[in-house]
Amino acid sequence: MPELAPRTTPLRKWFWVTIIWSLCVAGYAAYHRVPWSDEGWFASPAWNLANHASMGTPVLTDHGYGGHLTRIEERTYWVFPGFLLSEALWYKVFPSTIFWTRLHNIAWFALGLTGLFWYLRGLLPQSRVIPWLATLLFAGSFLAIDNAGFARPEIPVCALGLCAMAVYVNLRERSLPQALFFANTLIALSGLMHPNGIFHWIGLMALILWLDRGRIRLASLAAALLPYIVVGGLWGMYLMQDFQAVREQLQVNTTDRWATTLNPVVILGNELGRYWQTYGLVTGGINSIKVLGLALNVMGVVGCLWVRDLRRQPTVRFLLIQLGLYFLGLSLFNQKLSIYLVHIAPFYAILAAVWLEWLAEHRARWRPLIAIAIAGLILIETGGIVLKSYTRSYVAGQRALVSFIRSQARPDDHIAGTASLLFEMQFDSRLKDDPYLGTQSGRVPDIIVVEQLYQMLYDGWKTQRAEDMQPVMARFEDYRVAYQKDGYAVWLRKDR
Repeated sequence: MPELAPRTTPLRKWFWVTIIWSLCVAGYAAYHRVPWSDEGWFASPAWNLANHASMGTPVLTDHGYGGHLTRIEERTYWVFPGFLLSEALWYKVFPSTIFWTRLHNIAWFALGLTGLFWYLRGLLPQSRVIPWLATLLFAGSFLAIDNAGFARPEIPVCALGLCAMAVYVNLRERSLPQALFFANTLIALSGLMHPNGIFHWIGLMALILWLDRGRIRLASLAAALLPYIVVGGLWGMYLMQDFQAVREQLQVNTTDRWATTLNPVVILGNELGRYWQTYGLVTGGINSIKVLGLALNVMGVVGCLWVRDLRRQPTVRFLLIQLGLYFLGLSLFNQKLSIYLVHIAPFYAILAAVWLEWLAEHRARWRPLIAIAIAGLILIETGGIVLKSYTRSYVAGQRALVSFIRSQARPDDHIAGTASLLFEMQFDSRLKDDPYLGTQSGRVPDIIVVEQLYQMLYDGWKTQRAEDMQPVMARFEDYRVAYQKDGYAVWLRKDR
């Protein structure tokens, strides 16, 4: 890689401006965005562990979501424990509000940016631009900030994966066994948080084989395997405490996870559909402006493939292969959630930075235009998050709702509502996320809270699962609407 910029380059100044701005935007979104039920599902066992030394999920019931979450209030197996443990440690120090819970993820986001930077500093020590620019592009992308502002495991998993690669490339010359041990320890912890850690394991294995396939000896192999043995053994001890619950809980959360066909055209089409949805090409309107971020990703990949000087460089070829491995893994993973694209996003940013560095070197007159385009893209992506967070702030509406619920609820009442209410209700044990409203669990609610999440669920059940919707509709006949505002409806029993 040519050296394109002196040490006095203003890129470093704008790098720090972008990092601080991105973290502030993520924090602003974390305060205003409507809580997601997933966030409550993860937070409930974490809070329970921090406060009561139990890994149960009090906000859920055994029959709450389409299957047998056997003994879910005693032990949580349907999600991996790593993220729960991390949140529990956070709750030992910080408040358990939705804002502070999301700040936990923003802290992981900062760690992930650090990992990406040092991965590229170790992989491309001769480049003074790419580590700074790639980290800046990833930090300023709406996909990264969007994930950082939600309390789910995607950002921590990605951060651990990037840090694993950073540790490996920076320690390998000093001690290959140490590099393998610490890098694989981080990957093992990543996998303990979410199955998507497998993508970063693949990325690390590709990196190890590319750099050191001829140096690996038995001692190095043992150092690489030890973290998986230790982490797997500890996890196995937890699983063996109630293997029936493990099996039945995981059955609820492991369906439709992998591609159902081997037809490569169908697999590719399904994966590209995820991009169309994520970047606003399906919904259209102002949301489609996000396609500018996708355009940069595509141009970065095409540029690295098209420019002979770039594609001849071994490091660039490896980065293309690494991106391809992530793309293949995500293509075979059948849950086409937009949030999962955060795992491949850093590698798009890397290739875009490689291509932009080449453009700046060989098209010197374009440098001001390139700088303006990057700044404009980041402002558009982050500005959209700020605007959406401000105009759709949940704070006032949900606080008014919870105030009404508290004025009506008795100490021994059962409250049915989504886990998204958990934070504002301060982890009230009376709240159960049970869309079946006790028709399967037998726990009849005294108060029912219906918001957008339940309403969307019921709308789908009416056409696709009439056998489930019929008893739910019958249950509503025993209730009356006592509160309806800001998209929330509170139903109280008629006999109250």
